[in-house]
Amino acid sequence: MVILFHADESLFLHGYLGVDVFFVVSGYVITPRLLEIFSDSGVRKSSVIYEVKIFFTRRFFRLIPALISTLATTGILLFFLAPFEDQKRIGMQGVSTLFGLGNLGAYKFSGNYFTPNPNPLIHTWSLSIEEQIYLLLPLIMVAWKLVLKRSFVVLFVWIACLSLAIFSIPSLETRVHNLSGYALEGFGFYSPLSRVWQFAAGGLLYLLTLQSAKTKDSKLTRLQFFSILVFLVVLFLPVVLDHRIVSFLIVIVTLPILHLGSFYSLPKKIVYTFKNLGDQSYSTYLFHMPLIYLAKFSPFFGAGIDKDRSRYISSLPLQSRWYLVDKVTFI
Repeated sequence: MVILFHADESLFLHGYLGVDVFFVVSGYVITPRLLEIFSDSGVRKSSVIYEVKIFFTRRFFRLIPALISTLATTGILLFFLAPFEDQKRIGMQGVSTLFGLGNLGAYKFSGNYFTPNPNPLIHTWSLSIEEQIYLLLPLIMVAWKLVLKRSFVVLFVWIACLSLAIFSIPSLETRVHNLSGYALEGFGFYSPLSRVWQFAAGGLLYLLTLQSAKTKDSKLTRLQFFSILVFLVVLFLPVVLDHRIVSFLIVIVTLPILHLGSFYSLPKKIVYTFKNLGDQSYSTYLFHMPLIYLAKFSPFFGAGIDKDRSRYISSLPLQSRWYLVDKVTFI
């Protein structure tokens, strides 16, 4: 979904919603890993701290080595093949991503996600949000369990409600993000505060159902197919809606698909194909945007100045515009 959107947004207007689906699925999958921290019935402080370290270590080795490899490889490629005038901005984005702040880099160096300056690493904003959630949520859960000793369902409800309010109300979103002392108007799209409700929604689904067994019957099968149909309708809506509205819709639709195991009702060959795509999804996600960027903007591949590049050129001073056009024409 995301790759198609990045390749040509006019072909798949709502493909970016794949990120929203990812946050929900992540919450559903990672929450049981978080609960393992508290598997000790006595919930001893020492054992909890040890389990948190294990969680951090596993997440680190799952995400960071592949990320470093991608940044190193694409850094070399972009140094030789990317337009010269983009390289400083790309380098700064790469450094931000390496330190888990790719969302801040995307906001600073690309601005609006839907009309960005060309940025081959803009997609790492979602990875950085995921990393920030992995870092902070276990600590919040430890404090919640050891101090308040309340159910995690209550915690996830609070997180989901507060984050959804920030996400849904632009004035509140701006006010919250400006508490840092910096003017962060429009940062909400890239902010973990505006996104953690999606992760919490997936986590709540797991907590409430605890992966209850599914019984196969005709009624369930119809619900499974119906949920997939609604999912596809939201994705392929021919009308461009505010991203908040469609994000909320896709989350609401994704939850019953996870609960019902809807995709397992599809033919085995399709399920097998999805599984293979899932196995390769992280590496594909990391590499796809740099390759698309080079295909679109690198003069060494004969790329012309398309509409994205034209928007970027129009934002430059006049002298820089002429230099850029002359350089591309010469090459």
